[in-house]
Amino acid sequence: MKNLDMPPMTMIFNVKNKALLNGLKSGDQVEFVASSEGGKLYVVELKKGE
Repeated sequence: MKNLDMPPMTMIFNVKNKALLNGLKSGDQVEFVASSEGGKLYVVELKKGE
């Protein structure tokens, strides 16, 4: 995450709307928006990167 000066890594996020994951496979680069709810991180917007 460039804006947080963090190197590439694996992180776990919850996804409420599983349809956001359609068409993605392990290793795909993505751009996303996450929110924090009750101490958990949730992906709320997702698109495949280039």
